[in-house]
Amino acid sequence: MLFVATLLATAQSMFAANPRLADATLAEWVVHDRSHFQIRAPEGWIVTSDVSTTSGVVDLILRGAPDDGTGPQGGFLAVTAEVRGALGSARSILQEGLDSLTTYSGFRVVEPARDGTVDGHPAASAVVTYSPSTYGVYETLTVVVGAEWARFWALAGIVFTWDIETLSPTVNESMATFHVLPGPPGSAFLVMRDWILFGGLLATACAGAVLGILILRGRKDRTT
Repeated sequence: MLFVATLLATAQSMFAANPRLADATLAEWVVHDRSHFQIRAPEGWIVTSDVSTTSGVVDLILRGAPDDGTGPQGGFLAVTAEVRGALGSARSILQEGLDSLTTYSGFRVVEPARDGTVDGHPAASAVVTYSPSTYGVYETLTVVVGAEWARFWALAGIVFTWDIETLSPTVNESMATFHVLPGPPGSAFLVMRDWILFGGLLATACAGAVLGILILRGRKDRTT
């Protein structure tokens, strides 16, 4: 899957050194206008936009800042967007990413995929661990679907396995600030239309189920 391959290629190049970083507070908003989102980076972390990799472009990369000249820290957070004509559910898109990670050594699901919302948008997330090289990483992968922009965003928060306790809280806190910028004129109606359509289908299915129960009950009454 393109977005996962892109994130992994960038993550592997960024994890060249492994000194640790204490918990950080969050800085000001970082806005990415082209991909229509914003997020707050941890204080002092290096922010890089539109990073080209062999697999594609990562919209935004946040990584632990150098500490006393010792090199980059183990914390890493990346956001990339992908436009799709038919978006599908956040869970199905997330599963595509998880499936592509199973080929790595030591792959293990720490927290299974779960549905939710991020900034009022359908989302799904999971936590896994695996070894892309000689080191192990702990990754939180979240997919957020934005119908108003006809795209989804993939957020990958990665730390070394030995930095889980010290760095994961900071990475997770930053990921939780992800915010989708207001959609273009008329997009609110399109989103509402999709939800109305879904609600109508659900109501029809429920009505059909109720009707089926009533028919079965009627047949049973006539035979008793």
